[in-house]
Formats: sequence, structure tokens, C-alpha cells
Amino acid sequence: MAATSLGDRYRIYLTSGDIEWDNREWTVFVQRLLTLVAFPSGPIPETSYRSSRMKVFEDDGTTIHFPCCYLYRGIFTPSANADGLYWKPSRGVVKMGRMLRRYSYAERGPEKMRRQVSYLETCDTWQFIEYRTKQQQTSGTLFSSIHTGETQLDLLVTMVAMDYLGIYPSQLDNQPLNIQPALLLGYDIASSSINSVERKKQRKRDRTTAK
Repeated sequence: MAATSLGDRYRIYLTSGDIEWDNREWTVFVQRLLTLVAFPSGPIPETSYRSSRMKVFEDDGTTIHFPCCYLYRGIFTPSANADGLYWKPSRGVVKMGRMLRRYSYAERGPEKMRRQVSYLETCDTWQFIEYRTKQQQTSGTLFSSIHTGETQLDLLVTMVAMDYLGIYPSQLDNQPLNIQPALLLGYDIASSSINSVERKKQRKRDRTTAK
């Protein structure tokens, strides 16, 4: 992966349509995406998510390419074999910042697969679904390599990129992501006048407390 900042890569994405995240950046991306759709500043395009489970493994042995990632509206699990396989849960529910994640594993012939379902603690009606092979679990994520579950995931990546770069107002101004400050360098979100007033009040309270 090129040694460029995440902000620079989001800027490049807005013109080129491709971006690569390392594993930690990808986790932050998923959390930011889920926060944006849970607290939207406008309607979420219906073409950008699914409300039915994608069948990634067919009965005749055919399959899609991986990784496969898409936004799901609803509660994804339990899913039986709706996606083509029965899955074994692992680790229970893992807390990651403001997000919860469920891991499941399955085997398809010689291929070992992992499925993960992520959602916010405060909103489980939007969930992000990921399927990866064992080899893909430790590598970064290149957008152009993703099977998007027949959704327009690019619309959601654009939404996250614009929010990260502060190109338009967002409800994220009031929804801290609990991520390390290093990832927020250059993140100067354009907020509403109401939120600006609230921040000024908070700074005044901070100065008073410090005296």
C-alpha cells in the first residue's frame, strides 16, 4: 500500500474510484459508514444496500469472488443457510469502539471462509456483511477487488470519503467514533450552525473548569 495519508487516498478515490485500506482503516471505515446510515443527513439510496441475504454459495458449487462486502438493512443473523452455507459462530460478540462484530466460520471444499457481521451498539438495524477467504483475512482491502453483493457500495464509500474530508455537514459531528486521533488529522467536518454554537459553549465550559 502506498505511504499516503487516508485523507489523500479518499481525495484520490473521489476522482479515480479506487482506494485501499489497511485492516485498521477498514474497521474505522465500517464504523463510520454504519454511523452515517444510522444518523443520516439525507435519504440512503436503495441501490446501496440489500434487505435480503446475498447467496454467495450456490448448490451446484459455483460461487462469487471474494471478498464480498455489502450493507444490509435488517437483522442478518441467525441466517441458517440463506447465503448458501451453514456457519459456526466464533468468539461471541466482539466490541470494537462503538461497534459490535460477530464472526462465523465455514468450509467449502478445501476453502476456509470467514463471515463477519458488524453493527452499532445503538443501532442494529443497519449491518455490514463481509465474506473473506482465510488468505484474505490478514491483507488490506482494495475497493476494486470487492464483490459488492449487487449493491452500489461506491455510493457509500463516496459518502464516507466526503464526510471524512469535511465536504458536507454530517450527523457525525455529534457521534464520536472512539478512534485514535492520528486517523482524524485533517478531519475538519463542516457542521451546522447549531453544532457550532454547541461547540463554542463546550469550549467555554472547558475554560471555566480549567480555572
